[in-house]
Amino acid sequence: MINNPNFLELPFEFNIEKLLSDLKLINKNDWVNHPNTQAYDGAWLISSLKSISGKTRDIVAIENQEYFDTPLLQKMNYIQTILENFKTKIEAVRFMKLGANSKIKEHCDKGSSFEKGYARLHIPITTNENTHFILEGKKYKLKVGSCYYIDANNSHSVINEGDKDRIHLLIDCHINDWIKDFFIIGGFKETLHLYGNKDITDKNVDEVIKSLRILGDNNSLKLAENLEITKYSINKKDELKTIIDILINKKSTDTNLFKASLLLSVFFQNCLPTPIIHLNKQTQDTFMDSGVALSASNAADCINDYMRTTKYIRAVFDAITDLHQKFKNEKIHILYAGCGPYGTLIVPLLSFFDPSKIEVTFLDIHQTSLNSLTTIIEKLNYNQFVYNYIKENATQYSSTKKNHLIITETMSAAFEKEPQVSITLNLLPQLCDKGIFIPQKVVIGLEVAKNTYIERKNIIIENTDAIHLCNIIDLDTNNEITNTDIIKTKEYKIKKDFNKTFIPYFSTTIFIYKNHMLKGNECSLNLPMELTLKSNLSKNDILSFKYEFKNRPKIIYKIKEENE
Repeated sequence: MINNPNFLELPFEFNIEKLLSDLKLINKNDWVNHPNTQAYDGAWLISSLKSISGKTRDIVAIENQEYFDTPLLQKMNYIQTILENFKTKIEAVRFMKLGANSKIKEHCDKGSSFEKGYARLHIPITTNENTHFILEGKKYKLKVGSCYYIDANNSHSVINEGDKDRIHLLIDCHINDWIKDFFIIGGFKETLHLYGNKDITDKNVDEVIKSLRILGDNNSLKLAENLEITKYSINKKDELKTIIDILINKKSTDTNLFKASLLLSVFFQNCLPTPIIHLNKQTQDTFMDSGVALSASNAADCINDYMRTTKYIRAVFDAITDLHQKFKNEKIHILYAGCGPYGTLIVPLLSFFDPSKIEVTFLDIHQTSLNSLTTIIEKLNYNQFVYNYIKENATQYSSTKKNHLIITETMSAAFEKEPQVSITLNLLPQLCDKGIFIPQKVVIGLEVAKNTYIERKNIIIENTDAIHLCNIIDLDTNNEITNTDIIKTKEYKIKKDFNKTFIPYFSTTIFIYKNHMLKGNECSLNLPMELTLKSNLSKNDILSFKYEFKNRPKIIYKIKEENE
């Protein structure tokens, strides 16, 4: 049996000003005293937004009933929007007010728990420092605008010793796949028979294996071997989930994110008989017509670029979650182009999802990478998630599947050297309608800055007085893209003189998905790339740009001569 937390802050944030604005619409007559006067001291009042009768003063909440909007809810635009965005069955929705110097006595609300398929969510709107929610003897302070799951099946009470009312919005809802994803982020796991038998647990599995080996017949030995494999994969999955919990937790510090990325690298290396880092002589970059495909060992190194790893993994997680809502009756197919030896951006997330609902095609030009990835997948017992492994050039690959999500992180700063642009041009038309391409958009800008120094042909900006001149490339996968319109600004006329202390450079900003983005110096992909010019930029100089797709891709630029 898995012991899940009985108190959880869910990853929702609500606009407190809008909640307060809706709250002001309640009239005095809309509040009803809780009928069980023995259950509290002071004032405990309720007002319904969804009730069985559709009346505001009907405050009774009974599970598995049909609930209707009350006239009060119809006046509250923001709370209506909140409820519309909850993609699950909603039952009772109520305001609960505990007056100043009041107390709700200890009690249990039977059935109101995740394990029972039901959740009571609390959104605090007004509170004070002297208000405490007490669950199973432990005190909690709840922040306004946040959202909490409280297993009301456990004993709980509330004490308001302050001089202000404490008002919560309570939402009773059913557990489905949509809301389950948010619970899983917070550490929930469904109760499963991990070893295929309810009587075999982590506590006794070693004894069961030992007994089977003593029996010695072929069936017993085979079962013992399968249990050993299952035990190993469970331990590895738990280890991996501990790392990923840090990476997807928005409250993790940079130091912890850095450590987690290193642990993730070590984790994958330990899954392999020979770590990728020891195969340098056996793995080489592949130089294609469309750019350089990193070798297995060089691709493996990318995981250590911790901010890049963190933000891409978070973006992929959100994208898959959103796709489940867009395509509720379809199995989500993910095409991961340039997956490398670890499948870094998807493999760590698989434990959060159901293999009956997502599948992955792993695409890479290097067989060494695919061999390593296959080993890792098998060690973790994730074979059921895999649709196919394909060794092919992603700039030429043609899919036969409906691709709901395409992931490719095959780039360097300013789209130099690697084939991200060519891969995007080839794969984007193979994305289904309403599908998601990651990264969604990459913008290469032309900027100048002073007080800089050069390191490894990249400029590290020491001051923030950078001047943005224009965007050279805007690779936006929300729009149709062709190779003739990659360069958005083919010529740019300089509007002022810049002396030698100003250095022009290309900036790279990556809009991965939604609010997940990488910008200025956050990782190696964002390092500014210096423009090497014969002279300083002067007023009325015209810079011209074009993109070279072949061999070593890059932006070609020059100052136009007067006679050109």
